[in-house]
Amino acid sequence: MFTEEYIPDDVLKKIKIPRVEQKLMRTFSEEEITKILEAFDLNTYLGIRNLLIMVLLYDTGIRRKELVGIKIKDISLQNGLIKVFGRG
Repeated sequence: MFTEEYIPDDVLKKIKIPRVEQKLMRTFSEEEITKILEAFDLNTYLGIRNLLIMVLLYDTGIRRKELVGIKIKDISLQNGLIKVFGRG
């Protein structure tokens, strides 16, 4: 209505949008992290794979969607690099 000049002022400018308080996620303690990482059975392929997934998530802060998007061609063991595609 304002842009079509039916009203003289943009009434929406006067409306204040309430702020929603964002709660921080609880972080794991050092002891909890140690327990999680020690829980994997390193005598099995799945145990090693799952430990590597957890270490990658924890150490890099990548998102789950970014993790599952990693392909073999994105990993360079020689350079110690992993290409990650995602937000930002």
